[in-house]
Amino acid sequence: MEISVCIYNAKNDETDHLLRFVAAVLFHADYRAKILSCSTEAALRKTTTKYPYVDLLFLPATSFGMGFGEELRKTNRTTTIVFLADDDQNVYRAFQSLPIAYLIDPKEKQRLSETILRAASWAMAGKKTFYHESRTQILQMNYKEIDYFESEYRIVHIHRADGTCETITAKLDEVEAMLPSNIFCRCHKSYLVNLENISMVNKSERSVLFQSGAKVFSSKAQYPTLIAALRGDVICETV
Repeated sequence: MEISVCIYNAKNDETDHLLRFVAAVLFHADYRAKILSCSTEAALRKTTTKYPYVDLLFLPATSFGMGFGEELRKTNRTTTIVFLADDDQNVYRAFQSLPIAYLIDPKEKQRLSETILRAASWAMAGKKTFYHESRTQILQMNYKEIDYFESEYRIVHIHRADGTCETITAKLDEVEAMLPSNIFCRCHKSYLVNLENISMVNKSERSVLFQSGAKVFSSKAQYPTLIAALRGDVICETV
Protein backbone atom coordinates (compact mmCIF):
# COMPACT_ATOMS: atom_id res chain seq x y z
CA MET A 1 0.00 0.00 0.00
CA GLU A 2 1.33 3.43 -0.96
CA ILE A 3 0.42 6.60 0.91
CA SER A 4 1.58 10.21 0.63
CA VAL A 5 1.89 12.33 3.77
CA CYS A 6 2.47 16.05 4.33
CA ILE A 7 3.50 17.56 7.67
CA TYR A 8 3.35 21.31 8.29
CA ASN A 9 5.16 22.93 11.17
CA ALA A 10 7.31 26.05 11.26
CA LYS A 11 9.42 24.53 14.06
CA ASN A 12 11.79 22.38 12.04
CA ASP A 13 13.16 20.37 14.98
CA GLU A 14 9.67 19.18 15.95
CA THR A 15 8.79 18.49 12.32
CA ASP A 16 11.86 16.29 11.84
CA HIS A 17 10.98 14.26 14.92
CA LEU A 18 7.37 13.81 13.81
CA LEU A 19 8.45 12.98 10.27
CA ARG A 20 10.73 10.16 11.45
CA PHE A 21 8.06 8.80 13.78
CA VAL A 22 5.35 8.82 11.10
CA ALA A 23 7.72 7.10 8.66
CA ALA A 24 8.55 4.38 11.18
CA VAL A 25 4.90 3.70 12.09
CA LEU A 26 3.81 3.45 8.46
CA PHE A 27 6.79 1.28 7.53
CA HIS A 28 6.00 -1.25 10.26
CA ALA A 29 2.38 -1.29 9.08
CA ASP A 30 3.58 -2.24 5.56
CA TYR A 31 2.77 1.11 3.93
CA ARG A 32 5.05 2.51 1.25
CA ALA A 33 5.12 6.14 2.32
CA LYS A 34 6.16 9.35 0.60
CA ILE A 35 6.48 11.98 3.32
CA LEU A 36 6.93 15.70 2.71
CA SER A 37 7.57 18.38 5.31
CA CYS A 38 6.55 21.98 4.64
CA SER A 39 7.76 24.92 6.71
CA THR A 40 6.18 27.73 4.66
CA GLU A 41 2.63 28.51 3.59
CA ALA A 42 3.69 28.60 -0.07
CA ALA A 43 5.12 25.08 0.08
CA LEU A 44 2.07 23.79 1.96
CA ARG A 45 -0.32 25.31 -0.56
CA LYS A 46 1.63 23.90 -3.51
CA THR A 47 1.72 20.43 -1.96
CA THR A 48 -1.94 20.17 -0.97
CA THR A 49 -3.85 22.05 -3.65
CA LYS A 50 -2.34 20.61 -6.81
CA TYR A 51 -2.40 17.15 -8.35
CA PRO A 52 -1.64 14.70 -6.96
CA TYR A 53 -3.35 15.47 -3.66
CA VAL A 54 -1.58 14.11 -0.59
CA ASP A 55 -3.44 11.34 1.24
CA LEU A 56 -2.73 12.47 4.78
CA LEU A 57 -2.06 16.00 6.09
CA PHE A 58 -0.86 16.99 9.58
CA LEU A 59 -1.69 20.59 10.53
CA PRO A 60 -1.12 22.55 13.73
CA ALA A 61 -4.30 23.48 15.59
CA THR A 62 -3.51 27.19 15.35
CA SER A 63 -5.47 29.97 13.71
CA PHE A 64 -3.41 29.46 10.58
CA GLY A 65 -3.89 25.68 10.58
CA MET A 66 -7.64 25.97 11.12
CA GLY A 67 -8.03 28.59 8.42
CA PHE A 68 -5.98 26.58 5.96
CA GLY A 69 -7.97 23.43 6.65
CA GLU A 70 -11.26 25.25 6.07
CA GLU A 71 -9.98 26.75 2.82
CA LEU A 72 -8.62 23.41 1.63
CA ARG A 73 -11.96 21.66 2.12
CA LYS A 74 -13.62 23.98 -0.41
CA THR A 75 -11.72 22.28 -3.25
CA ASN A 76 -10.20 19.14 -1.77
CA ARG A 77 -12.40 16.43 -0.24
CA THR A 78 -9.76 13.76 -0.70
CA THR A 79 -6.97 14.55 1.77
CA THR A 80 -7.41 13.20 5.31
CA ILE A 81 -6.55 15.85 7.92
CA VAL A 82 -5.15 15.42 11.43
CA PHE A 83 -4.77 18.43 13.75
CA LEU A 84 -1.96 18.47 16.31
CA ALA A 85 -2.59 20.61 19.41
CA ASP A 86 -1.28 21.49 22.86
CA ASP A 87 -4.79 22.07 24.23
CA ASP A 88 -8.46 21.76 23.24
CA GLN A 89 -9.30 25.43 22.69
CA ASN A 90 -9.80 25.05 18.91
CA VAL A 91 -11.41 21.62 18.86
CA TYR A 92 -14.86 22.87 17.79
CA ARG A 93 -13.54 25.00 14.96
CA ALA A 94 -11.42 22.06 13.77
CA PHE A 95 -14.51 20.15 12.70
CA GLN A 96 -15.18 22.73 9.99
CA SER A 97 -12.33 21.02 8.12
CA LEU A 98 -13.74 17.50 8.66
CA PRO A 99 -10.54 16.10 10.21
CA ILE A 100 -10.25 12.49 11.30
CA ALA A 101 -8.55 13.47 14.57
CA TYR A 102 -7.71 16.37 16.87
CA LEU A 103 -4.73 15.08 18.79
CA ILE A 104 -3.74 16.84 22.00
CA ASP A 105 -0.13 16.30 23.12
CA PRO A 106 1.19 14.59 19.96
CA LYS A 107 4.41 13.68 21.81
CA GLU A 108 2.52 10.86 23.53
CA LYS A 109 3.73 8.08 21.24
CA GLN A 110 1.02 5.47 21.79
CA ARG A 111 -1.83 7.83 20.95
CA LEU A 112 0.13 9.34 18.06
CA SER A 113 0.84 5.90 16.63
CA GLU A 114 -2.82 4.89 16.86
CA THR A 115 -3.90 8.14 15.21
CA ILE A 116 -1.42 7.72 12.35
CA LEU A 117 -2.63 4.20 11.59
CA ARG A 118 -6.30 5.16 11.85
CA ALA A 119 -5.77 8.17 9.59
CA ALA A 120 -3.82 6.09 7.07
CA SER A 121 -6.54 3.44 7.02
CA TRP A 122 -9.20 6.14 6.53
CA ALA A 123 -7.21 7.74 3.71
CA MET A 124 -6.83 4.43 1.91
CA ALA A 125 -10.51 3.56 2.38
CA GLY A 126 -11.48 6.90 0.90
CA LYS A 127 -9.69 5.97 -2.29
CA LYS A 128 -12.25 3.34 -3.18
CA THR A 129 -15.08 5.66 -4.21
CA PHE A 130 -15.40 8.36 -6.87
CA TYR A 131 -17.55 11.29 -5.73
CA HIS A 132 -18.80 14.22 -7.81
CA GLU A 133 -21.32 16.86 -6.78
CA SER A 134 -23.00 19.41 -9.04
CA ARG A 135 -25.94 21.76 -8.64
CA THR A 136 -28.36 19.08 -9.79
CA GLN A 137 -26.92 15.77 -8.61
CA ILE A 138 -24.50 13.83 -6.43
CA LEU A 139 -22.75 10.96 -8.20
CA GLN A 140 -20.95 8.26 -6.25
CA MET A 141 -19.56 4.96 -7.51
CA ASN A 142 -16.98 2.39 -6.53
CA TYR A 143 -13.72 2.55 -8.46
CA LYS A 144 -14.16 -1.07 -9.56
CA GLU A 145 -17.30 -0.04 -11.45
CA ILE A 146 -15.33 2.38 -13.64
CA ASP A 147 -13.30 1.30 -16.68
CA TYR A 148 -12.26 4.74 -17.85
CA PHE A 149 -13.04 8.46 -18.04
CA GLU A 150 -13.30 10.12 -21.45
CA SER A 151 -13.00 13.86 -22.01
CA GLU A 152 -15.08 15.68 -24.60
CA TYR A 153 -14.76 19.46 -24.55
CA ARG A 154 -15.88 20.53 -21.06
CA ILE A 155 -17.66 17.31 -20.13
CA VAL A 156 -16.40 13.93 -18.96
CA HIS A 157 -18.02 10.60 -19.79
CA ILE A 158 -17.62 7.91 -17.12
CA HIS A 159 -17.61 4.50 -18.81
CA ARG A 160 -18.70 1.77 -16.43
CA ALA A 161 -17.58 -1.85 -16.56
CA ASP A 162 -21.18 -2.92 -17.20
CA GLY A 163 -21.28 -0.94 -20.46
CA THR A 164 -23.34 2.01 -19.18
CA CYS A 165 -22.13 5.58 -19.12
CA GLU A 166 -22.56 8.63 -16.88
CA THR A 167 -21.74 12.21 -17.89
CA ILE A 168 -20.55 15.05 -15.67
CA THR A 169 -19.57 18.65 -16.33
CA ALA A 170 -15.87 18.83 -15.56
CA LYS A 171 -12.39 18.85 -17.01
CA LEU A 172 -10.42 15.63 -17.12
CA ASP A 173 -7.57 17.33 -15.23
CA GLU A 174 -9.99 18.07 -12.40
CA VAL A 175 -11.21 14.47 -12.30
CA GLU A 176 -7.64 13.19 -12.34
CA ALA A 177 -6.78 15.36 -9.33
CA MET A 178 -9.55 13.65 -7.33
CA LEU A 179 -8.29 10.12 -7.97
CA PRO A 180 -5.39 8.02 -6.59
CA SER A 181 -2.56 7.75 -9.12
CA ASN A 182 -1.87 4.13 -8.17
CA ILE A 183 -5.32 3.12 -9.48
CA PHE A 184 -6.06 5.57 -12.31
CA CYS A 185 -3.60 6.60 -15.02
CA ARG A 186 -3.74 9.18 -17.82
CA CYS A 187 -2.92 7.22 -20.97
CA HIS A 188 -4.08 9.90 -23.42
CA LYS A 189 -5.16 13.55 -23.26
CA SER A 190 -8.74 12.28 -23.53
CA TYR A 191 -8.55 9.07 -21.46
CA LEU A 192 -8.04 8.29 -17.78
CA VAL A 193 -8.05 4.52 -17.25
CA ASN A 194 -8.60 2.23 -14.27
CA LEU A 195 -5.44 0.12 -14.02
CA GLU A 196 -7.18 -2.57 -11.98
CA ASN A 197 -9.75 -3.24 -14.73
CA ILE A 198 -7.23 -3.63 -17.57
CA SER A 199 -6.88 -7.16 -18.89
CA MET A 200 -4.36 -6.56 -21.67
CA VAL A 201 -2.25 -3.91 -23.41
CA ASN A 202 -1.38 -4.47 -27.07
CA LYS A 203 2.13 -3.03 -27.40
CA SER A 204 2.15 -2.82 -31.19
CA GLU A 205 -0.95 -0.61 -31.43
CA ARG A 206 -0.81 0.78 -27.86
CA SER A 207 -4.39 -0.30 -27.22
CA VAL A 208 -5.83 -0.89 -23.77
CA LEU A 209 -8.36 -3.71 -23.38
CA PHE A 210 -10.55 -3.92 -20.28
CA GLN A 211 -12.05 -7.00 -18.67
CA SER A 212 -15.46 -5.78 -19.83
CA GLY A 213 -14.34 -5.83 -23.47
CA ALA A 214 -14.08 -2.05 -23.80
CA LYS A 215 -11.06 -0.68 -25.63
CA VAL A 216 -9.17 2.63 -25.77
CA PHE A 217 -5.80 3.73 -27.13
CA SER A 218 -2.81 5.23 -25.39
CA SER A 219 -0.94 8.15 -26.93
CA LYS A 220 2.74 7.71 -27.72
CA ALA A 221 3.68 10.35 -25.14
CA GLN A 222 1.69 8.76 -22.31
CA TYR A 223 2.47 5.12 -23.15
CA PRO A 224 5.64 4.89 -20.95
CA THR A 225 3.68 6.31 -18.01
CA LEU A 226 0.94 3.71 -18.53
CA ILE A 227 3.41 0.83 -18.62
CA ALA A 228 5.25 2.10 -15.54
CA ALA A 229 1.95 2.39 -13.67
CA LEU A 230 0.94 -1.17 -14.62
CA ARG A 231 4.29 -2.46 -13.39
CA GLY A 232 3.81 -0.68 -10.10
CA ASP A 233 6.82 1.61 -10.45
CA VAL A 234 6.81 4.52 -7.99
CA ILE A 235 7.96 7.99 -9.06
CA CYS A 236 8.84 10.33 -6.18
CA GLU A 237 9.10 14.08 -6.40
CA THR A 238 10.47 16.60 -3.92
CA VAL A 239 8.51 19.81 -3.33
